[in-house]
Amino acid sequence: MVRLPANPDDLDAAWLEGVLREGGVLPAARVRRITSEVIGVGFGLDGTSVRATIDGDGTPATLVVKWCSAENARSEAHFYRAVAPRLELRLATLLGARIDEEGGILVLSDVAPARQGDTLVGATEPESEALTDAMAGFHALWWGAADVPVVAPLPSWVSDDEASSGRIAEAVPRFLAAWAGRLPPAALAFAEQLPGHVTAARAALARAPETLVHADLHLDNVLFLDDGVPVVLDWPSACRGPAALDFARLVVEGLTSAARRDREGRLLHRYLAALESRGVRYGVDRMRADVACVATLLYAAAVRWAAGPHAVRAGVPRVALLAEELVRKCADAATAPACA
Repeated sequence: MVRLPANPDDLDAAWLEGVLREGGVLPAARVRRITSEVIGVGFGLDGTSVRATIDGDGTPATLVVKWCSAENARSEAHFYRAVAPRLELRLATLLGARIDEEGGILVLSDVAPARQGDTLVGATEPESEALTDAMAGFHALWWGAADVPVVAPLPSWVSDDEASSGRIAEAVPRFLAAWAGRLPPAALAFAEQLPGHVTAARAALARAPETLVHADLHLDNVLFLDDGVPVVLDWPSACRGPAALDFARLVVEGLTSAARRDREGRLLHRYLAALESRGVRYGVDRMRADVACVATLLYAAAVRWAAGPHAVRAGVPRVALLAEELVRKCADAATAPACA
């Protein structure tokens, strides 16, 4: 087996040409030379990605090469090969993949020109509406029918209440010590009770209908084309689970807190109307309750992240800023009254 390039500096023309030819999409690819630049640093993308500019024949001018774990590479390759062709979504195209015991590399089409979503800035109203419509489209396709062959192989979103609650319980004292006086009293009080809240939220979400969900649909994982159409990236976490896992990531993390208070109700009704136009009916109150449960889980994840070593990454100040912003957004959403 040909060794995988260990990192972007190790990438060479002959290796890339082999992957492109074997992938079946570009069987006549000829790559003479490549130059590459790392992209998406600090933007919460899975793995490390580079944009490769190619001097060759039978290839696009640029493409994206992504390093990730072997497990994530297998999951994402399966999504692009088996699930993506069924979706009415603008997506990157999988041009080739190589996976071994140590890790995996995916070669994808370059979605450019496009603007990357930014969790720190938040989605504009047109962007949040476009992403709401897009997720309703792929959620509706297999709503309540996640046992069909194309999605049945995907993992089911499951809860590990005991382990999850234990990890959160360990993080809460460190979090409270660091954030005392920096959050409203209601948010700190909610954090104290997070293990119990998380157990209840997971149990409630386990009763919601399953469908295809991205399960990591934060704004950094979205590119917006010039016409406003969203292109969703990073699908290794795709699974069968409750639709609110995706919708809540948009309204809780993808909007500023002020924008969430202003738009959440409208976006929720827009989402449910888009589902109904595709033959799926889901109650407003049930969806509100599901979103509230996911907001609790997102707050718990932010607490664990902020209390751990991931909140600071040398040379990437955006990571610390993102941790701070997510704590504040998730705390505000978890303790807010239900949207109208």
